[in-house]
Amino acid sequence: MKFMKLGTRPDTFYTEEATRTVISDVPSDLTIRINDVTYLLHKYPLLPKSGLLQRLFSESDDCSSSVALDLHDIPGGEEAFELCAKFCYGITINLSATILCLLSVLQSSSD
Repeated sequence: MKFMKLGTRPDTFYTEEATRTVISDVPSDLTIRINDVTYLLHKYPLLPKSGLLQRLFSESDDCSSSVALDLHDIPGGEEAFELCAKFCYGITINLSATILCLLSVLQSSSD
């Protein structure tokens, strides 16, 4: 498993058409689709902070290294999810009522 280099914490998402990814030396191992937007992310920052994603992974029979999930009915849509993903990665965000609602739906913790 490849780990991120010290001091290379991601601080931005890269957007190309309808695909958004975190700029990192580590290849993504999690694909999340929300409406028409695809996110190429990493399990290690998201799973510890999202009870919903933990539950979806525990229910999945797929043990492969890369996983794809569809989350179409989440409050705030793809914009709110992107902010929540940034929160999980430790990127500074401004919290709003929509983000707090989505963090609740994703069963996120600040641990």
